[in-house]
Amino acid sequence: MSDVIKSTYQSSKFDHLDLFGSSYDQLLTLLQEQIDTGIEPYLVMTPNPEQVMLSRKNKVFLDHLQSANLRIPDGIGLVLASRWHSLWSGGRSIQQRITGVDVMQDLLEYAKQRSKRVLIVGGKDFGSDSGKIQIKHATYWQLDIREFSGLDAGPDVGATSRSTTTTTTFTTGAAAVESADEVLVGGTEEGKEQGQGQKKHTKAVEIFWTPGFEEVRQQTEAEKKQLKQIIMQVRPSIVFVAFGAPDQEAWLIEWQSVLQQAGVVLAMVVGGAPDILLGKISRAPKTMQQLGLEWLYRLWQQPWRWRRQVRLLEFIWYAIRSPWL
Repeated sequence: MSDVIKSTYQSSKFDHLDLFGSSYDQLLTLLQEQIDTGIEPYLVMTPNPEQVMLSRKNKVFLDHLQSANLRIPDGIGLVLASRWHSLWSGGRSIQQRITGVDVMQDLLEYAKQRSKRVLIVGGKDFGSDSGKIQIKHATYWQLDIREFSGLDAGPDVGATSRSTTTTTTFTTGAAAVESADEVLVGGTEEGKEQGQGQKKHTKAVEIFWTPGFEEVRQQTEAEKKQLKQIIMQVRPSIVFVAFGAPDQEAWLIEWQSVLQQAGVVLAMVVGGAPDILLGKISRAPKTMQQLGLEWLYRLWQQPWRWRRQVRLLEFIWYAIRSPWL
């Protein structure tokens, strides 16, 4: 599968990384093809300027990035740097800006269309009740998030006896659905009478979530055992990993064989993307996104990130000099 996919997109080299360089539409086609026909995990990582600089100092992290099947340049920084580099040294530049949030959102929509099961590993409080998570970004699906904390159910996760502690249905968008009773959950239809005895049903994205570890850098054997059980029981087609770099990349490489055993065909690191999609953190206004200033809006929301932006300054200086290094 990887050889077929390789021939369908343009690769752009920057520093020691081959990055996806084609259009966003081509990217979605590639990933959708993998979801439909893949037979083994296709590992997707999303390096940004900060991570490129980290990879120059951390060889283990660089090895993890290079081990991915696909590296999507996340944000505007790498796009501009590749154009500058290609201007002076030749080669192909990255065609357009792509963000992990957009990719995750479109993959969730595709999972809904194809009735694929999704598992999020990492992150915090995604299974909280709807009163604690306010959906701020209107979309047109429902997120049925099931938090795992124990495993006393049988292998059929779709059954009503599945082991979960929280089941929360997030309804978003005016056109989404009129009632939570209209959701497709666990492969069964639950509807209510509409008008002349007709039932109105709306598909839902069924997402299973587990935090994975109390502390990702201090994993216990018990946590690892339970996480493996969860993955094998859910048997998702798609796994999103939200530990943050470089931990999520390390996890993806280390757990690749487990993902293959569970039948996962696409595994992608997503960092804080779930926080944005669930409205825990608001996304930058469209104008700022188009200007490539989403990082600045995020910094305004989370001032503690300023230390991480020092690497962005380092990246700018490195990118300017890169054609001659």
